[in-house]
Amino acid sequence: MTFSGLLVYKVDYKVDAAEGFSSVGGVPHPLPDASSGAASCGNWWSQASSFVKRSVFMDDYVYSISEDEIRVANISDLATPAAVVSLTP
Repeated sequence: MTFSGLLVYKVDYKVDAAEGFSSVGGVPHPLPDASSGAASCGNWWSQASSFVKRSVFMDDYVYSISEDEIRVANISDLATPAAVVSLTP
């Protein structure tokens, strides 16, 4: 795997599908420790579980939620989280 996290794309519905998707960047999430039993990414067509479970956009921020943390990043700098909230004790 070359990237672990949430990939963000801009969709322009006014052009065809071949040109309508452009990469904005990604919110990195570290891979879980293999001994933790957490799900890892696989092929999207194989019904594999992704480590990032949900994402939400609010204003200029994207919230990416995994099994053990929430990361908040500004859309202008996805690679540098503005906040990280741990969900583990």
